[in-house]
Amino acid sequence: MCCHGFFYYNCEFEINSEYKDENRKYIILDATVENVPFLLIEIYGPNSDTPNFFASLKDKLVDCLTTQYTIIGGDFYLVMDKDLDSMNY
Repeated sequence: MCCHGFFYYNCEFEINSEYKDENRKYIILDATVENVPFLLIEIYGPNSDTPNFFASLKDKLVDCLTTQYTIIGGDFYLVMDKDLDSMNY
């Protein structure tokens, strides 16, 4: 099994395609790891109220979600409760 950091260094890993948004807020990799298809998604959400970012991201993800396994990580800059989880909003 692959697992040091993200994968062992000797793990068979191939990037089949990649997509980066124009503002470099997310990257989507269609990859094969040990002959298993994965979709790897790294998101760095904007730190301001920008619903268009998430709408655009959702549209792109709907187009991409065709592989068996998907891993999503990053910093979404979202709060569960605006009054409790943010200051000076």
